[in-house]
Amino acid sequence: MTAKRSTVLRIIVSVLCALVFLAAAAAALLNWSVSRRYNATAALLQSNIISASQKDPDISALQRSQSQVNEQLASEASTSLFQARRVSKAIRSAQQASKSLDVKLTTIQKKNEEAADQNVKQAGASPAPSSSTSSPSSSSQSTDAARNQAIQEAQERTQESQDQTKLDSLLRQNTVNDSSTADGTAAAPTHVTTTQPW
Repeated sequence: MTAKRSTVLRIIVSVLCALVFLAAAAAALLNWSVSRRYNATAALLQSNIISASQKDPDISALQRSQSQVNEQLASEASTSLFQARRVSKAIRSAQQASKSLDVKLTTIQKKNEEAADQNVKQAGASPAPSSSTSSPSSSSQSTDAARNQAIQEAQERTQESQDQTKLDSLLRQNTVNDSSTADGTAAAPTHVTTTQPW
């Protein structure tokens, strides 16, 4: 009986060890796979951020690309329960940066639409009768309008600079190494070497 019990215990221990090994291997494989997919997503996200900072970006194309980024990040985050901490943290950071970029693109789109509407209104308005000398009141209004516009543009540039700094900060760890250890821990994230425009 003692020999049989000892044999049964050895079998049980062997099975448990095999299960633990398989679980560790599966976790390591999962983290490796997610890391590879995430690196590609993070590269696309950073490309969108750089494109959005350029003059007159293609908002429609960027929004389509951002939709793809958000879908991929959501897919990669769906297995966060089994991911190493560094991997899940990098994905959450990229999701925050992606949301901030979505807000920025929406703001740019609204500004473009407002500018287009203003141009249409100005084109449709009948020209005012010309006079040889402009009145002091109209000259003063023109100066005030120019000053207000300059102040507004300066505020917008400051806000854009702050937004870009925030996005850059969120993406400091936007790339993780493909390799992962058997216990499911991923390698430390590496910084993206692409120079940010801000």
